[in-house]
Amino acid sequence: MTTTAARRRLAVRCVAASAVLALAVGVAQGPAVALPATGVAPPSYPVAPAWPGPDASLRDAARQVVSAGATGVIVRVDDGHHVTRFAVGAERLAPWRPLSPDDEFRVGSNTKMFVATVVLQLVAEGRLSLDDSVERWLPGVVPGGSAISLRMLLDHTGGIFDYAQDEGFLATVFAETERVGRTFTPAELVGYATAHAATFAPGTGWAYSNTDYVLLGMVVEQATGRTVGDQIDRRIVRPLHLRHTYLQTSEAFRGRYAHGYVTPADTGDGYLDLSGRNDATWAGAAGALVSTVDELARFTTALQAGRLLPPALLAEMRTTVSASTDQVVEHASYGLGLMSFATPCGTFWGHYGSIPGYRSRNFSDPSGRRSVEVFTPTESTDAIVAAADALTDQALCVAAGRSPDRS
Repeated sequence: MTTTAARRRLAVRCVAASAVLALAVGVAQGPAVALPATGVAPPSYPVAPAWPGPDASLRDAARQVVSAGATGVIVRVDDGHHVTRFAVGAERLAPWRPLSPDDEFRVGSNTKMFVATVVLQLVAEGRLSLDDSVERWLPGVVPGGSAISLRMLLDHTGGIFDYAQDEGFLATVFAETERVGRTFTPAELVGYATAHAATFAPGTGWAYSNTDYVLLGMVVEQATGRTVGDQIDRRIVRPLHLRHTYLQTSEAFRGRYAHGYVTPADTGDGYLDLSGRNDATWAGAAGALVSTVDELARFTTALQAGRLLPPALLAEMRTTVSASTDQVVEHASYGLGLMSFATPCGTFWGHYGSIPGYRSRNFSDPSGRRSVEVFTPTESTDAIVAAADALTDQALCVAAGRSPDRS
């Protein structure tokens, strides 16, 4: 049985998860699957079908992630000529079922790219302006909101406290009696944030804040009369023919999905399945999206190729500010819901996603021709992060058609 101390350890890890821009939340109490890390999905477990056959070194790197303690990993690499996609490990541990590249997956903060795209489409239509203040659309909701623009929400320069670091919020999410069926409204989430002083004066710094995107979701609803989930569906999902991409509003998935786990390092016991225990409303417009590797790639490449935004607004989206804090990965900068990554094999655009039990990495080159997605349905430990970083670096170089050793 997971202990309170273990849940708190995970809370700290989620709040501080600098390598993956984590959305912070703790583990719900529940029975753990008593399997040691080395026995969950060893390299001898089957690899899901791939087309064409995956590069052997990529497959070996993926198995290293599983050997490090992840229950599985899904990899998709598009080098502009062909796609390699495969999965290693378990979709579910008990009863064991192989992971599939087609499994639905919680993609966490990759949600922010979708929300930012909707906001910028509304800017293109003249229904919003990047210079509009929060106060204009949400009067009285945020103290000092007249000095915070929508652009500041998009690039995290408004100084609004991150609700996911609020002790009261964490305590509510951790409460055993609340682990199933507890829902949050956007206004509640913002209330946790506004109970704190601003992190800095608007426009004078940078700090990753999930509150910014909850507020943007509220602005979208005020401007259109429809929820941000509805707008994502109408403006992105349907035009791109995405069948497994949606903003989750409960703990339920719509199709076959990867189960998300917490490792024994955090439970003090076996692997804990978080599937069905996390109501997604606590993440909302900041991180409640579900997708698959293929559909997330389709969105990200369409965005970078200019199919979703006019050129001027895609350029605005790519206008970055320094994000050189301990909240982000090294060599990254932040635009309007979009991150730029300087890698050994070139510059890529995309986002990281983190939500309890799930980690996602999603990148495209500036042309939208080459892309990489790496999904791990397991709460990260240092060993898992190191192995997933190595896999991702290798995948990016494969996508770029370059060898990391020659970069």
